[in-house]
Amino acid sequence: MGELKMEELKRLLDMGIIDKDAYQRAIPIAQDRSGQEKKLDIYNNQSGELCVIFGYGQRKWYIRVPLFYTIWDYIKLKYPIDDGVARVRQQKSNRALWKELNRNRVKLDELDKERKVGRKL
Repeated sequence: MGELKMEELKRLLDMGIIDKDAYQRAIPIAQDRSGQEKKLDIYNNQSGELCVIFGYGQRKWYIRVPLFYTIWDYIKLKYPIDDGVARVRQQKSNRALWKELNRNRVKLDELDKERKVGRKL
């Protein structure tokens, strides 16, 4: 079986394809996988790049912001929020990325400042 989600698991139980015991055993597996659907990792690497790794469903973004950029300028340039611009560049929508970045704006701003401390630009 491929990716098993809670909704699919419930549907299988309702249809009588699996019994309650199998359903109970599969719940932790489905919950673990659902947590993997949306994963964000933010850190500064040794060369001064702010790294953002974000996975959502089948899409994955690996962003490395060079030291001389601010994070928001770089991301606006490379990953437009406007779907029309993304389509012109033959990219997929970046809405999920922007939504997650905005949720983590404070952490991103702190890491952006931290990586520039003690460096002359």
